[in-house]
Amino acid sequence: MMLNNGIYLLIMFVVCFRLAREKTIRPGTLWIVPALFVIMVLQITAQNGSVQLLHLALYAVSVVIGLAIGIWRGRMDKVRWNPDTRTVTSQSPISGIAIFVVIVLLRLAFVQLGGHDHRMILVGNVLLFISLGSVCGRRFLIYTRYKQLQVSH
Repeated sequence: MMLNNGIYLLIMFVVCFRLAREKTIRPGTLWIVPALFVIMVLQITAQNGSVQLLHLALYAVSVVIGLAIGIWRGRMDKVRWNPDTRTVTSQSPISGIAIFVVIVLLRLAFVQLGGHDHRMILVGNVLLFISLGSVCGRRFLIYTRYKQLQVSH
């Protein structure tokens, strides 16, 4: 379990580091991080035992909440047309990154403190699905803003 948390933290560290710097938006690669995140979430959820109908409902609600948070985070992102390079760039503010980090750290705390308590694991998984929805919602909003800037330039 500790190895999984280490890998999880490493992935989150890389994601946060990439969010902090301004980078060119490449629409063809916007889906890669959410796809990897989905694989990681499904793998972690599958390792935690049986999934009941109530769990699926909680996960679905969590993804919707995460999408709303992701859209909120995406609205805070600075997406602009760079006239020098003739590309669209984006950069997340520290507050948007902090929201994501808090969700990730809460999830790790619940899993570490809960041990094998199924309720704590369930809460940890719910937070994991919220962060998944957040990543997907933010990427979707960045893609739509990218398209708008492409059309106007």
